[in-house]
Amino acid sequence: MLALTDRAVSAAQAALTEAEEPAAGIRITAENAGCHGSRYSLELEDAAGEDDQVLEFGGLKVFVESSILAGLAGISLDFVEDGEDAGFVFNNPNKRRSGCGCGGNGH
Repeated sequence: MLALTDRAVSAAQAALTEAEEPAAGIRITAENAGCHGSRYSLELEDAAGEDDQVLEFGGLKVFVESSILAGLAGISLDFVEDGEDAGFVFNNPNKRRSGCGCGGNGH
């Protein structure tokens, strides 16, 4: 199952509070990244969709389409600050780290 660190929950709640438009939670989306699996991203969301699963972490609602929920197994979402850079990071222990036959370099 998906996990969120306390830092990720706090940062997402802060983003919801600071948003110009009201939002009920965050949505995790997935994009096919070829042989490297899926590339995940976040956006603010105002309501659950018809095919969504709603997960809660410390009062934070996370909306995920049912079709990608299984792919999030073992993944954790963290919020990392490094000097002036800060952002959400998906840590996926299942991600392939080596090259593949499609010409990609494994990054």
